[in-house]
Amino acid sequence: MRITKQKNIIRKRLLVLSVILFCNLLIFSLNLIDFSPINNNDSNVDQNPDEVPIIIPKDSATYEDWYRNQQMLTNTGFDTVITPWTNDTTYAGSETTEYLSPSYTANEADFEVLGEKHTYEVIAAPPVSQTNGGEWKTARNPDFPLKPNGRYDQSVINSGYGIDSEGCWATHEYDESINQTDNFPSIHFERNVNMPHNMTDYVITSANVSAWFNATVSTNLEVDGDTLSTGGYHGVWDWVRFYILISDLDDINEFQVANYKTDDLGSGNCPRFSIGTPYYMEDTAMIPVNESTLIYYLTTVLSRDYRNFTVSLGIHIYAEDNYDNYDWDTFRRLLIKNFSLEIGYEKKIKQLSSVSWNQEGDQVENIDNPVIHNATLQIDYKTNLNWTETTGSLNSEIRFFINDELHSETIKLRDVNETYQTATYLITSKMKIGKNTNISIELIIWDEFLLDQVIIISIDNVYLNVTYYRQPTAEVTTLDLFLQETNVTDVRYIEVNMGDLLNITVLYRNSTRDPIDDADNYEIYGDGIIGTDSLENQGGGYYNYTLNTNNLDFGNNYLTVTVGKFAHETRIITNFRVKVLNKIAYISKVLLNGVEQPDDTLEINAGENLNITAEYTNTTSDIIPDADLSNATSTNFNREMEWNVAHQHYNITLNVTEDLGVGVSFITLSFEEENYTPRTRKLTIIVWDIGTEFLLYVNNTDKTASPALTTVVDQDLIINFTYRESAGIKRLISDADVSINGSGISEPMYQLGSLNYSVKINTK
Repeated sequence: MRITKQKNIIRKRLLVLSVILFCNLLIFSLNLIDFSPINNNDSNVDQNPDEVPIIIPKDSATYEDWYRNQQMLTNTGFDTVITPWTNDTTYAGSETTEYLSPSYTANEADFEVLGEKHTYEVIAAPPVSQTNGGEWKTARNPDFPLKPNGRYDQSVINSGYGIDSEGCWATHEYDESINQTDNFPSIHFERNVNMPHNMTDYVITSANVSAWFNATVSTNLEVDGDTLSTGGYHGVWDWVRFYILISDLDDINEFQVANYKTDDLGSGNCPRFSIGTPYYMEDTAMIPVNESTLIYYLTTVLSRDYRNFTVSLGIHIYAEDNYDNYDWDTFRRLLIKNFSLEIGYEKKIKQLSSVSWNQEGDQVENIDNPVIHNATLQIDYKTNLNWTETTGSLNSEIRFFINDELHSETIKLRDVNETYQTATYLITSKMKIGKNTNISIELIIWDEFLLDQVIIISIDNVYLNVTYYRQPTAEVTTLDLFLQETNVTDVRYIEVNMGDLLNITVLYRNSTRDPIDDADNYEIYGDGIIGTDSLENQGGGYYNYTLNTNNLDFGNNYLTVTVGKFAHETRIITNFRVKVLNKIAYISKVLLNGVEQPDDTLEINAGENLNITAEYTNTTSDIIPDADLSNATSTNFNREMEWNVAHQHYNITLNVTEDLGVGVSFITLSFEEENYTPRTRKLTIIVWDIGTEFLLYVNNTDKTASPALTTVVDQDLIINFTYRESAGIKRLISDADVSINGSGISEPMYQLGSLNYSVKINTK
């Protein structure tokens, strides 16, 4: 089965190959078409803009054919006016952002891949309130809604927070005698950030954030390292946390991107009921998250509104109650002086974006049976930057649609150089008769990638050249098939023996039954033929091929013959069947002990040898020598018969007693040889057990009938014994084991001469 499948695959490939070879042979036989190469230069002058007929007589007595080379496109070099070229652009996932753009300059058309790189900064040094024309405003911290109270001298209550010329500030005093729950206030200062671009089309590649603050408090804060008065206690001490948050406008995603929590602000021992002395913390930078984390946070908050997000500057105060009944903590002025956020981002070129240059070109008019022989598309192309290094995209490409059909070959952009290259494609199968030829040259993005600059793919010298010929209506033809000189056109079938030569002949004739002896193409392919082979032109319209059937398989084989001539119908006889059989063989003669026996039956006595001689012959009685199999088989043995070159037969010798035994036995002779029918022949051998008798002589007196004897003591007796067959010619039996036994005697008898056995005894 495996071999059969392989042959079917080969047959399909050979069919394709035969078509190609037929086309090539047709071209060669015509040998008349002007295949002048396209002049590939940068002159940008249209080549062969008009159809130029070349009249070439094939046979003045019969017909003339016209051949043409036609350039189907105009403005092939993209002159200063781009028409009749048009363009189309498709953007994947965005109706507003351009990823690709068509453009042109004198002498070339371009595909622009529109990469971009931007940096957007939010700088507040210091932040300016909305009331003063800025964008910052105060806001409640929803997690800690208590706001700073603005009291730090136990008597005056001022605003506890605000935005002034120095920045965003807060002031607070925790006085347990006034309010025991006033110990963890917070305040936010926030603004909306509006990105200049829709961030769905960009990827953030860099980011940094910073903010500086300072603080003025009193030493009546209790911090780690202070010595508390009698009765004092602590948990986490007093502290302030300065921080920056970013969030989407709906506050669904909120991230802290920088912060600073004090640990010794207001340090210094102070009497319990005293405000202490002022303590100043100099300008200090908040600690930001690392850049990759910041990029992730920014990307997340921009994933909901693609342009807008919120920045919040926060001050969170914790005044721990360190004494029973009374504690006093004073936060005089907590100030966030400035804030800056820088975001770098690059254009994301979306997968499946495409841009194309298109033209509707000329046509091959459907007049006088035009036949398109060859059509090629040629294009020059280059890039201004190394595509792979710039984009990292390995799969994006330029592809071609001819008459709305996608061509299988493409130009991978990773292979495009920074100087012009030329590509040429065979597009014959995509051409249409009587229809304007349209072409689309499309750049398509198959991989999404980031691009920080514009990269330009340029094309020039786009030619679509068609070679075709016009011909009269093909003359009707017939093709007859002869196998082994027998016309089998109707049945398309023959049986042959393996090893025979198969004569295949076809007769090619025109409509008046006259032979066509100058066909352009006469080929055969199929089982037993490697590729496509040519028949032999024997003249008179006959084309012949001889096939050795050893190259075929047993059983059915299929062959196809094609014969054609220009301006005549090509005729194909497909898959005519050749059934290969084994050659007939016989076991023509069997000799048993040198004699042909009726019904192959022989009677033989036990102890004799049996010689079997056989001849294995073909239908013409020729001996088949040294067969692959020549065995003699019975119940007790399976032996190979020897091939006797001198006598040209097969031979084996058996001992019937040892090899067969007494009774009826059957021996099967089996012969096999490649390409011949295997044969068997059964022999019947009957082995008889032989009867015997003896003659007894005492002192030369025959005592066979009456073996009794009266004698005296001490008398010599000579006893002779004759041992022979009891029937037939009663042959004497020599070399037998003979002895005499009786009262007081046991003696062997010895053979005297060749036939008698004798012994001498004394009666005493």
